[in-house]
Amino acid sequence: MSRDSTLLQLVFTDSLVTGELAVLPFEKDRARGPITGTRSGNQITANWQRSGEGVTQPYQLNFTLEGDSISWREGERIEQAGKWVLKDPGQGFQYTLAKTDCR
Repeated sequence: MSRDSTLLQLVFTDSLVTGELAVLPFEKDRARGPITGTRSGNQITANWQRSGEGVTQPYQLNFTLEGDSISWREGERIEQAGKWVLKDPGQGFQYTLAKTDCR
């Protein structure tokens, strides 16, 4: 049984997306922070102000909505124009979360 947690809360206002992401692995480096981005169809391009280990860094995240789930990739990152982006967007670990009701 995994004791890791990943929490994603998103609010959609037309094409604007805001929210919070917390990646909380058990006994490892935790990261959390606010998300802002835009939605086009089932794709969301967002900036995550990732705070962890005493450092805040801007990360680019690309989410895909499919039915009642959302997914994105995480892997090796490089810095481009002051933002951390995936070195190879098609590689790495894929997070997939199921939709839950916030109410």
